[in-house]
Amino acid sequence: MLKKKTMARSQSRGTKTTPKKVSSTTSQKKTSTKSSAPTPKKSSPQQKLEENLKTLTSTPPRKKTGKTSGKKKSDIVAVRSYDKKLFPWETFPYRLDDKRESKVCHFQCFEHAEKHITRYNMLPKDYKLRYDFDALGAQTS
Repeated sequence: MLKKKTMARSQSRGTKTTPKKVSSTTSQKKTSTKSSAPTPKKSSPQQKLEENLKTLTSTPPRKKTGKTSGKKKSDIVAVRSYDKKLFPWETFPYRLDDKRESKVCHFQCFEHAEKHITRYNMLPKDYKLRYDFDALGAQTS
């Protein structure tokens, strides 16, 4: 009685098993035909060595990538400013007025301002870089 219930469950789920098909193999042997093309001559180890030596000693032509090897000298110029109201922090003597986004950035050194300008691909018409003359004094001259 127990076996009948399990069979009924498996049939209702759709997991009916089918017997595997056995494939019959034929006893026929495959015949191979030889090609009539001549076989290449075997080269001696010395000839292989010379061929490899030619490829190793010759220099392949270099591909041009379009990138420059050296960095261009920046054309970024900071303008001197005497207005103390523009520089509220003594430790940030550089002020960048971004005209594209109408925002103001303050930097500790010229290199930081230069990095910001190059990162955002700003043109000279897009910004105005000023430095506090009183804070830097002799450093810029």
